[in-house]
Amino acid sequence: MTTTIVVTQYCVRVDMPWGIFSMLSDPRRLTRWTIAFVCLWFLGSLGQTGLYLWQINLLGGFGGSAAMPAAVARAVEATDPVQMPFLLIDLLFHVAFLRWVYVTNRNAQQWSDSMSINPGWNVDWFFVPVASLWMPFRGICETRGALIDPDAPGAVPAPTWLWIWWGLWIAMSAYGNVTGVILNVTNTPSPSLPAIWTQIAGLGIDVPLAVLTCRLLSDVATLQSRHIDLSASHTRAGHEPLPQA
Repeated sequence: MTTTIVVTQYCVRVDMPWGIFSMLSDPRRLTRWTIAFVCLWFLGSLGQTGLYLWQINLLGGFGGSAAMPAAVARAVEATDPVQMPFLLIDLLFHVAFLRWVYVTNRNAQQWSDSMSINPGWNVDWFFVPVASLWMPFRGICETRGALIDPDAPGAVPAPTWLWIWWGLWIAMSAYGNVTGVILNVTNTPSPSLPAIWTQIAGLGIDVPLAVLTCRLLSDVATLQSRHIDLSASHTRAGHEPLPQA
């Protein structure tokens, strides 16, 4: 877990070959990449759900006869290598999303000097116990609010859908930890059946989370790219560029 956190933070902070080398970056390309990783993560979630349904069928959870315990154990063991790509997809999704958080916050700093969370800490707060429950959300709200009210970005009210998105993000993290513990403590086929159903129920979080994450990405990217385009058009017309903080 510690290694994963270190790798994620390093990848987020290093300027990857996504055309991001200046302090002010057009977020559209990065946003398209991040949305692609969100979709890939969601497809991975669907793939895991398919594996869980197959395991339930082996256990007789759909009304049929259950396979012999030894056969069930061999079948479940055979799916273990398949889990590694899903873990990799999950890591790529989080790296891409946190990279986006870093870059868009860095952009927002150019338009507002009233932000209380810098790009590095907007990422780091995701890994700080307890504070991770609200500080990352505060940073994202300030990033979004910097173009709406540069003088007080933290005072810009978050829309309802953004609050729902954050609640789902917290729920995803908590749900993953709880279900992981449940699966680890159930060692026999019979008790594992409700545990697997619990894993499948997590799809109810993943679906709206994926949709609202894409909405967040598009919303902030649209606000920032419009401002960048407007500033560029002013410069081409011979006017002074739009003010930055």
